[in-house]
Amino acid sequence: MMIFIRGLDGNDTLLGGAGRDTIYGFGGNDLLDGGSGNDKLYGGLGGDLIRPDTGLVGNDLIDGGEGIDTIDYGTLSAATRGVVVDLRITKTQDTRGAGKDTILNVENMIGTIFADALTGTNGNNGLTGGNGSDTINGLNGHDIIDGGAGDDKLYGSLGNDQIIPDNGLIGNDLIEGGDGIDTVDYLHSAATSGVIINLGLANWQNTGGAGLDMLLNIEQVQGTNFNDTIFGSNGDNWLNGTGGSDFINGEDGNDLIFSGSGDLFGDTLYGGNGSDKIRGGLSNDILNGGVGSDLLKGNIGADSLTGGSEGDTFIFSFGSGLGDSNAATPDLITDFNGIEDLIVLQSTEWSPNNVSFIGNGEFSATGISEVRVIDFQGMQRIEADIEGNGSADIDLAINVIGTPITLDNLSFVSVYPF
Repeated sequence: MMIFIRGLDGNDTLLGGAGRDTIYGFGGNDLLDGGSGNDKLYGGLGGDLIRPDTGLVGNDLIDGGEGIDTIDYGTLSAATRGVVVDLRITKTQDTRGAGKDTILNVENMIGTIFADALTGTNGNNGLTGGNGSDTINGLNGHDIIDGGAGDDKLYGSLGNDQIIPDNGLIGNDLIEGGDGIDTVDYLHSAATSGVIINLGLANWQNTGGAGLDMLLNIEQVQGTNFNDTIFGSNGDNWLNGTGGSDFINGEDGNDLIFSGSGDLFGDTLYGGNGSDKIRGGLSNDILNGGVGSDLLKGNIGADSLTGGSEGDTFIFSFGSGLGDSNAATPDLITDFNGIEDLIVLQSTEWSPNNVSFIGNGEFSATGISEVRVIDFQGMQRIEADIEGNGSADIDLAINVIGTPITLDNLSFVSVYPF
């Protein structure tokens, strides 16, 4: 029996039967389910989810239309093997596990519980393998590639890709970023403990929490919410520990290293060689720039900051009653060099041109923002009174090497882009 179904302009759920169905989604973000049989499924406008076969395998025409559309083979209950699908092909293709389908204007794809071979287009694709040992190739474009469970081979190819190795049961995965700036994302994996990652290795490595993986041509790492150990490569890396108490070393290159947004655990972050940017989290972190002119920002918590060799910049943001460093939990700069290094004090609550540097004098409590440098327990201490009420809103303990801190070592800004 043939069924003709037409949706409206809203978000519709349109279900076919066991016969030859023709379904039009038209406007909105629709769900089109062909059921069994040889169906014609047209998404129309909007971002549509199209399930060509949820019963017996059929030979289907799938046209996503406009918008970002997804074809979902994951609900194919009658399948006995995976699918082989190439989104570049506009003619009928033998998917093996789901009959002979014609697929047009589809950007994203979800595989079966078996071993699938999924290939994207030259645009931006989202490709998800599901269970099984899958082979996924994003080709050109900025793709999101999710291997799911199983031992997968995941290829980003051209473009800046995000590759999720184990979003299911943990497997042993080959991850090849290809050209572009590519990210391996363990935050959205099934890891139940921290990972150990070294981007400088070109062979199989035991990641601990995510099985045995091989990482090739990967520039960026998103860690887990557990305790991770992450090493960069000789190139420029972006390394984010996310949650947990992490150890990160950027190695060579000009790296961006982050403790993780909202991270409440103390991290140890090393820049290595190169001009690095390092940012701590919300706990007591250790930051070390290593060799090169580095930029360090501890954020909240009692942080220890070491610039290392060459001229470094230390950034501290604060406001009334809240800041990166205060009297109760002061940050420590372990190796400040008055000849080469710079301290940036950032607050949206003052006008940088109206901040008064008073040397080691007393705060005047006259409503004027003031900054002073005093001797404190064998070190120097920077105190800033933002509101001009006579009490310090920020305290920095600084171990000075050589020349004492002067106004030339300080910069007052309202906005700093890090």
